Amino acid sequence: MLCEFASAVTPSAVGGSSLIVLFLNKEGINAGRSTALMISCLFLDELFLVIACPLALLFFPFSELFGTIAVFSESIKLLFFVVYGVVTIWTILLYLALFHRPEWVKHLLISVFRLPLLRRWKKAIEELTDNLVESSHQISGKPFVFWLKAFGLTCSAWVSRYLVVNALLFAFTTDGSQLVAFVRQLILWVVMTVSPTPGGSGISEYMFQIYYVDFFSVSGMALVVAFVWRIITYYMYLIVGVCIIPGWLKKFNF
Repeated sequence: MLCEFASAVTPSAVGGSSLIVLFLNKEGINAGRSTALMISCLFLDELFLVIACPLALLFFPFSELFGTIAVFSESIKLLFFVVYGVVTIWTILLYLALFHRPEWVKHLLISVFRLPLLRRWKKAIEELTDNLVESSHQISGKPFVFWLKAFGLTCSAWVSRYLVVNALLFAFTTDGSQLVAFVRQLILWVVMTVSPTPGGSGISEYMFQIYYVDFFSVSGMALVVAFVWRIITYYMYLIVGVCIIPGWLKKFNF
């Protein structure tokens, strides 16, 4: 729950990884292991998107995947492919860093972030690459079956999150295909990864009510469902986190 809270209070483009490491460390998991867990989860999440998105593009026409509003559809399509490309490159780098060439990836990223336009993030990248090397030492020896099970659990977690939308559409409308609604979540979550707002707040609601408008015959119903969706998948974690955090901070004498 604290990990979900960390993701909810940080911009989607930044993520709550540092807070997650802190939470795990304070719960008694040493820094090296907590970092390894965080990086492993990050890699598996990105791997799911990298594998699932091409399958969606292969089996569904673009007109169904990217919505029916022409201007919005073209904008989403362009943003999706740009973000997907970045996510794919990042996933490959994580794979190399975790399993094959951690030091090589570290030097590559640090060299790239020495460029004038990227220099402001160099310190953060140095910390991240140190964590990658440490994580590689922790988890590179795990057997293939371990990773297969972990990836299966990751897929289950993402599918469960996507099915929230299907449940809401089933309750509020009979229009549209439930399968298309499910697959559109892939597109939506990829695009949301570059949101500058905490947890994609505001932007997610707007995108949902435009993206799923063709599922509703009643004007304004898409916006209502969008807010219910965000209450379940975002605001609930904020509320629970606010209730838990004070006691957690007191427990560890922050």
